[in-house]
Amino acid sequence: METEKLVESWTQWDHLFEGGGTAEIGRGPHAIKISPYDPERRVWVVDDIREAIFVFSHDGKKLLMTLGEPGVPGNDESTSATRPTLPFCRTAPSSSAMAM
Repeated sequence: METEKLVESWTQWDHLFEGGGTAEIGRGPHAIKISPYDPERRVWVVDDIREAIFVFSHDGKKLLMTLGEPGVPGNDESTSATRPTLPFCRTAPSSSAMAM
């Protein structure tokens, strides 16, 4: 069985995943995805425990966007998410995202 090799570690963002359960239960984000259709190759990180999605530049140097309010469940028409999981959106060849 092959073992995976760590290529990069973005420890500068660890604070985003502290509190609210993610670090406390001993796991990181729910999913990390990159759309093959996105020319900028943005990195989407889904934290279903803290109920937020973080979008980073491909090199991990910039946090471009936060969807949802970390630690605040979405139970109304606010901007908060409710346990986001993938597929949280589908990407079309035009790089546009369509919410599900």
